[in-house]
Amino acid sequence: MAIDCLPTDLRRLTTGVVLCLLGSFQTAHAQDTLPHLRKQGDATHLVVDGEPMLMLGGELGNASAASLAFMEHQGRGTMTGVRPPIAFDGTVDEAPQTVLLGDYVFEVSFVDPWTPREEQRTEAHGGLIIALDDDTFLAAGTGLTITFAPQGPGDPIAGIDRIEEGTMIDGKWQPGRVLNGDQSHQGRHLRLPPGEAGMQRVTLYRYH
Repeated sequence: MAIDCLPTDLRRLTTGVVLCLLGSFQTAHAQDTLPHLRKQGDATHLVVDGEPMLMLGGELGNASAASLAFMEHQGRGTMTGVRPPIAFDGTVDEAPQTVLLGDYVFEVSFVDPWTPREEQRTEAHGGLIIALDDDTFLAAGTGLTITFAPQGPGDPIAGIDRIEEGTMIDGKWQPGRVLNGDQSHQGRHLRLPPGEAGMQRVTLYRYH
């Protein structure tokens, strides 16, 4: 039945209901597409594009100087971020992640094998990996264990030539302690321990 065939009062009521429903639909649609806050139990999430947004924060030595160094690599394909995805119910996807940067493949684990599992908050683990040149990389963050493999033509195995701790001062790398086989598991990985923020610079090489 067309609305025009209804009595005037009923037609006005029907039109009002339709407009109310349309407004509700538009509001719900806007909430799904625009950034907004959503209450989930005791937590409040910032929802962007229908997904909860997580920001990783931490001071890595001189934070301002580090930020300047990181900004130089934005948009150049020489920097990538890693973190475990977190669902609305707080479930953390702790599966290792594989990222490609330069001529190497990085396998990143968010569960530290040397720290008791109950003492780890893997939702807070994550960081950045930056290619400084073809074989030298900077890793910054917390709770990461990173292994390396080559990609593309060339020798098939990646080895660690040198790992050193350090910090950024005036946007430049300032080396600290050089890590030995005890810290790198005999040259098998780079480790940023959980519970603290750190930076390490690693130089890799390829061999048969």
